[in-house]
Amino acid sequence: MLSLHQLRRRATPPRRCARSPRRRSRIMAALLPTTAQPNPPYPYFPKRIVLAAASRPIGAVCTFADPDTGANRVCTGSDDHRAFVWDPLDTSDGGERAEPLHVLEHHCGWIRAMATFADATTGAPRLATGAYDCMINVWDPVHGGDPLRTINGCGHYVTGLSTFTDGVMGPPMLIAALADKTIRTWDATVGEFPALTLKGHADFVYGVACYADSANGGAPRVATGSHDKTIKVFDPVRGGAALQTMAGHTAGVNCVAAFYDQATGAPRIASGAYDSAVAIWDPATGAVVHLLQGHPSAIVASLAVFPDPETGAPRLVSGASNRTIRVWDPSAGGASIQDLVMHMSVKALAATPKGDAVIAGVGSGGIYMKV
Repeated sequence: MLSLHQLRRRATPPRRCARSPRRRSRIMAALLPTTAQPNPPYPYFPKRIVLAAASRPIGAVCTFADPDTGANRVCTGSDDHRAFVWDPLDTSDGGERAEPLHVLEHHCGWIRAMATFADATTGAPRLATGAYDCMINVWDPVHGGDPLRTINGCGHYVTGLSTFTDGVMGPPMLIAALADKTIRTWDATVGEFPALTLKGHADFVYGVACYADSANGGAPRVATGSHDKTIKVFDPVRGGAALQTMAGHTAGVNCVAAFYDQATGAPRIASGAYDSAVAIWDPATGAVVHLLQGHPSAIVASLAVFPDPETGAPRLVSGASNRTIRVWDPSAGGASIQDLVMHMSVKALAATPKGDAVIAGVGSGGIYMKV
């Protein structure tokens, strides 16, 4: 098995002459996010809608389905301390720009984490937001208003959020990545104090993704990425030490995502880091499966997974500080399938529940990209 360093050397493309500024500007203008692209060579995202209301950069995005209509709803969290809920198809200027349904205000720090879940009692959608004010707020994203409850026991900046189910009939659980090097879990509906605190990282934890371990009866697992350059896998129900550590990045890990290999059904973990690389890992063995390089000299800040609408195969989306978005086949590896250039750096990505759209946090706005 090749190391991540060996894969990086093999995958490094030859140097090419730089394009002229005039040619580069034409290419970037052709890929601005509000314009449709031909198909092919752009197989995804033919239509994009701008969700812009914040006054500062978007640091978190997530989605849920409207309980009455099933339509996609989008949530964005901003460095202006506010969260927004959108109907991305409710546009008023010819179909390219939407207005928020709700503005949620209670945080006093940058919102850098979001997750949605279903209320254990009513089944209604709930939105959790985590911020640099060391708090998690839980909201009703359908009706807006004040937070339903606030979790103050985080202890440090909240840098990532996800959810999982504790057992077959257990309540939804929130899991937060924190800047104090820990990961903590709460009962998402009523919990005030952490159910578990998971330790093992040596630096800030920034990425968190939950998945079912098919080799262990579908038991919940959480993958975490840290600025200590590693990805770890924990049991979020029983706690304890990390079940697996995946090392190979040469700089801090910013984001992780989980998906299942198309051929085997085995779980896979994707990680993006300050070293410009996206790596695909086998969490059972800790080995790197693929190294995806398409963001040279940039920070990979966000990842999301959606299914190909024709084949159902997983597709991985990565966003970076150099304003690029790449789409990959994470099961096969190799070069990116689609490359986009946005108008500002890409800090957050999320796929809709049905996988029919991807939301990108770009600058101070969200971009709803129809698959």
